[in-house]
Amino acid sequence: MRDEAAEIETTLLILLIPNAEDLATPSESFNKLVDMFRSLGIAYINPREDLETTDYNSYDVHWNSMGHGKIAEILTRCVRSFALSQDLGDCDRVIMP
Repeated sequence: MRDEAAEIETTLLILLIPNAEDLATPSESFNKLVDMFRSLGIAYINPREDLETTDYNSYDVHWNSMGHGKIAEILTRCVRSFALSQDLGDCDRVIMP
């Protein structure tokens, strides 16, 4: 996907979606994803520091409206920043490889 994005002169950006359990201590699988994105040179957003366990539904693993709201704020900031500069690195939440 990264290469296909480059072919059309854009950049792939991944939003990591941590489980509630990953917030305090990232799981091995979560860390493997981060390592993979770094090694492949893929930019990503890691919202672990922005989310709290109260941002997840109590009855399943999905975000509730508060969690979705926090992610929407992050993505809105990054899209606006990218629209102005055409540089993902200008968004403080994007981790560049």
